[in-house]
Amino acid sequence: MDSRVKEIGRYVIPSVSSMVVTFAYAVVDGMFVGRGVGANALAAVNIALPFNIFLLAAAYLIITGAATVFAIRTGRGDRAGANTVFNASGVLVIAVSALFAAIGVFWPERIAILSGASEALMENTVTYLRYYCMFSVIWTLSTWLAVFVRNDGRPSLAFWGMVAGAIANIFLDWLFVFPLQMGVKGAAVASGLGQVLSFAILATHLIGNRGVLRVRLLKPSLALVGKIVKRGVPEMITQLYHPLTVFCYNLVIIRTVGEDGIAAFSIITYIAAMFIGIFSGVSQGIQPLLGQSFGRNEHRNVTFYFRAGLVLNVVLSFSLYLAMVFGGGWLYGFFTTDPGLISLAEMIWKYNALAFVFASVNIVFTTYFFSTKQTPSAVVTAGCRGLLFNTICIFTFPLLFPADYVWFAIVASEVATIAIAMWMKNRASAALAGEICPAPVVVTSASGRYSNRFAK
Repeated sequence: MDSRVKEIGRYVIPSVSSMVVTFAYAVVDGMFVGRGVGANALAAVNIALPFNIFLLAAAYLIITGAATVFAIRTGRGDRAGANTVFNASGVLVIAVSALFAAIGVFWPERIAILSGASEALMENTVTYLRYYCMFSVIWTLSTWLAVFVRNDGRPSLAFWGMVAGAIANIFLDWLFVFPLQMGVKGAAVASGLGQVLSFAILATHLIGNRGVLRVRLLKPSLALVGKIVKRGVPEMITQLYHPLTVFCYNLVIIRTVGEDGIAAFSIITYIAAMFIGIFSGVSQGIQPLLGQSFGRNEHRNVTFYFRAGLVLNVVLSFSLYLAMVFGGGWLYGFFTTDPGLISLAEMIWKYNALAFVFASVNIVFTTYFFSTKQTPSAVVTAGCRGLLFNTICIFTFPLLFPADYVWFAIVASEVATIAIAMWMKNRASAALAGEICPAPVVVTSASGRYSNRFAK
């Protein structure tokens, strides 16, 4: 078997598992809240979801940017430089998450209002936001450390650290929501405590001097911060896609359908989060392989890993789409026992789910671009699908088409983004081919005969 295929399995499988576990925290909260507290509580958690993922997106600006620089420096053999990136990014993650924590703990009412919470949803939304944000710093540090432990050659430890936290979250969700009757507060605290356990397990990698990672004091470097932020912007925008899409849909649904519509859409949101976690996991799994190959100037390997990521995501996304359309209805019952909500959720999914096939492709394109220092292309791809096209389509489709067509908005957004990403990729490939193999010139040989040579 090709050693590159083994490397893909070694990195992608734990990465997918870790990302699914990360998104499972919100899904498990939704399940227990929906079944243990009620439809309005489920809708309130969904209203709070965009702010919580905005926090994660801000953290990923630093985490992914730093991981990309770390992988390239590791590929070049610059261990000291790679370790500097690790320490600098840790400081930045703490600073950003502390800022979000302060906003969420002290001003949750304003966040709830801006997120579109109605009067009926306000109290539960505020409670969930406040207690969830109390654990923001440990949440982002756990995610940061999982990415770096994986990039430092121990993807299995990254996976098991996240799994242990998820199992703890499931047990604590049950304990706090059902026996202790703590409602949405219990669900938020359960998620936070699960992350505390994950961080403790992942931190064992730093004991015993394994790999490159070392905790060191360092002098601030604005140049390094700029490089990290530059590489991380595309991934931050990618992470913003989900909360911004949910936010826009919430604004439309609350005016047209009401609280029941929000509750039904929240079910779709949770299932979609799991799917996006799978596709992002494939993408993040190939990221260190792309970065290290690029750092070693192994362009054939870069192409191989890029194509492998595309194939994996397309196969996975299409398989999941078919599975949900033809036999996934039983999943809705985990969130609610209300037949009306289940029926509405099934209708939404029928129109909305095809978007994930195209989304899986765009996620790989974005990772390929920023891993190979094509940052402008990565920003354009991520921005089109995560900020521009999705927003425009969600708000304009109800004005142009019958009401049900609003669920096709994301499909249109993803398809348009693929067209742009492919055009940028082909243009970059053509430019590279021109540099390597320019047009032949005619040179007269010593014998008077003509021969073709390539200009250097």
